[in-house]
Amino acid sequence: MTRLKEVRERLWFFWLLVESDQASLLTLLYRFGQMEVSLHRTKEAISLWEKFLRDGPSDPRRGWVMYQLGKLDEAEGKEQRAYRWYLSAAKAAIN
Repeated sequence: MTRLKEVRERLWFFWLLVESDQASLLTLLYRFGQMEVSLHRTKEAISLWEKFLRDGPSDPRRGWVMYQLGKLDEAEGKEQRAYRWYLSAAKAAIN
């Protein structure tokens, strides 16, 4: 088993343990998203961060996540979608 796979399995197990704790779950979604981006696994990162946004409507990291989603979509040539994420990030920063 590779080191990365071992770490990932431990993190998923931890996720199951804290699933009832909303703040911990949001932190895991946020950090897993960051990890997936660093591994160039864009689809996985987008999925995790979209769940983060659905589950954490008042989390202060929302704007940053929206901005990152915009960057990922822009890199994939999805300019309209990226624009919507950037606009949402700007609105989140104001509120």
